[in-house]
Parts: sequence; C-alpha cells; structure tokens
Amino acid sequence: MTKPIQIALISFSHGHQMDYGRLLAEHPQTQLVAVGDVPDITEETRKVAMDFAASHNVPYYADYRQMLEQQTIDAVSIAVSPSQNPSVVIACAKQGIDVLCEKPVASNNGSLDQLAKAVCESGIRFTAAIPATVFSNAFRPAIEQVTQGAIGIPHAAHFQYLQPRGPQYILTEEKCASEKRGELANFGPYGILAMLKFFGCNITHVFARMDAMFYERYKKHGVEDMALLSLTFEGGGIGTLLVGRTTTQTQLATDCTMQVIGSQGVLNIEQGLGYGYTCYQQDQARFVPYGMSAGQCFVNDFVKAIQTNSQPTITLEHIVNCFRVLDACYQSSREGRVIPILK
Repeated sequence: MTKPIQIALISFSHGHQMDYGRLLAEHPQTQLVAVGDVPDITEETRKVAMDFAASHNVPYYADYRQMLEQQTIDAVSIAVSPSQNPSVVIACAKQGIDVLCEKPVASNNGSLDQLAKAVCESGIRFTAAIPATVFSNAFRPAIEQVTQGAIGIPHAAHFQYLQPRGPQYILTEEKCASEKRGELANFGPYGILAMLKFFGCNITHVFARMDAMFYERYKKHGVEDMALLSLTFEGGGIGTLLVGRTTTQTQLATDCTMQVIGSQGVLNIEQGLGYGYTCYQQDQARFVPYGMSAGQCFVNDFVKAIQTNSQPTITLEHIVNCFRVLDACYQSSREGRVIPILK
C-alpha cells in the first residue's frame, strides 16, 4: 500500500484555506499532519487555524518554521498575505516540500522572482489557487474542446467576472493600505489564465482602465473595484476582460461568463461557475454538462502531480505569466498607454 502524502496547512489568513484544507484532509491519498501559522496575524485568524487543527486531531504551531523542523511533510497549502507568500514558499522549497499557494503569490516583481528562483532550483511542484476558470464544470471541458480544435483557431475572446459579495467581503482597510491593489489582483488571474489556456500562446501587450466605482474605502486608498483590460496575443489574437466587485444590490450570484470566437465556430460559457458550456458549430448548438467541483478537481490535480512526479495543470510558468500581465495592467492604467509584456 502506498504511503499517504503528508500534508500540512500554513495559515488561514485567506478563507479559501478552509476549503482546500478540508479537501486535502479528506483526500484518500493524503494525511493531514499539522497546522502552522505566521507571526503578526489577528487572534481571530489564529483561532480558526487552532480550531481546524483541534477538529482534525493534529498539532498546531504558532510558528510554521518550527512545524517544518519538527514534522515530516511532503506538501503544504499556504494561505498567507501576498507579501508573506515568497518567504514561506522559499522556506518550504529549501526542504523539498511541494506547495499549493493562495493567490496572489507575491506583492511585487522582485519577490516573485525570488519565489520563482527558489521553486526552480529546488525542483518542487508549485501551483496557485486559481481553479475557477481551469477546473470548473464549465471551463475544464471547454478548454479541452478548444484545444482539440472544436472551433478552429481562436481569434478573439471576452471574459467577465463580477463578484457581488460586497460590502461584507471587500478588502479590509489594512489590506487596502498595505497591498495597494484591489479586485483586479483578486479576480484578474481567473480571466488571464483562461485566456492563456484557450489561446495557447503568450500575451504580448495590454491596455487597462480601472477605478474605484462602488466602495469609499477603495477610493480612499486608490484601490480599484472594477477593471477593463484589452490583451493582444502572439499571432494577433485579441481578448477583453471586465472584472470587479459590485454592490450587493445588483446581482445575487457571481457573473462569470466567457465567449471564444474561433475560425470555425464560437464557444459560449454562460455560467462559468456552473455545470457546462455551449458550443456553436456549423449552425448547431449543443450544451455539454460536466460534474465535480473546481476546488475538488484542483486538489485532485495537485495530489496526482505529487504521486506521478509530474507538474500540476496550473504551473509556475502560468502563475508568473499572470503576474507579469497584471503588473503591466496596473502600469497601463497609471500611464494611460499600451504596455508590452517583457519576457
């Protein structure tokens, strides 16, 4: 019998850790061995981690570094702030521990380069929690179909992700002041990664506009709650993205849609977080359903990569590309011009 993969969790500073932690703890091929934390977190966040550890009968460490020293760990799920991610990832990489990391994985290009260097030199598997548009019931099979040529060569696409869960879930005053980036950094990677997957090539230029339209806290700190992007791809393909967080009065559920226009057809994803997609081809339309949650598929993919000594579906290259594009978008919005993506 194969030994279970020894899993640890580091911090619950992001709410997604509750989902990924539960899925990893319940996976038949893994065993949760410990929960650790980082310094300078709120007592409320610390209590969430302590309660999770207690409910799964595993030790809790106030300092994750002590956990890394004392426990035998194969992989971790990290949910700290973007500014803390690089140092935590680097510490894990030095010990050969595979990493599932909450987004954004860094707060600036310099720390991203340090993170990427540590991951590459150590040879660990590294993935980021951007599953919504790669593993969802709608996007996962749609990407497979387009990759296999269902609509010919993709020439244009539009992605929209509008999250209505404000004001309860908007960025805190502290995060607005410290991170200086808002909902584009939060939701933009979903659309950028989807575009990269559908087009199958890199983004060469971006033009962006963003602003705080709904929340005074965002306006106060110059943080965006809405962003509109225009992307140019290698080979001349074009894509647009509209992402942001609206008010609770506008809609009841996340509006996640995408349209991909190819040389031989069009693919519409009308409920991106739902259960399928519609493919229009040669005057015929068909709805293709799919099952299993994006989070479960994402965790399964990470575990499978460890078991088979292969790379996860969302790779370090995808993550770095997303970050570079986001960084260029913020520069474009500040300077009011098209920004080339430097390799």
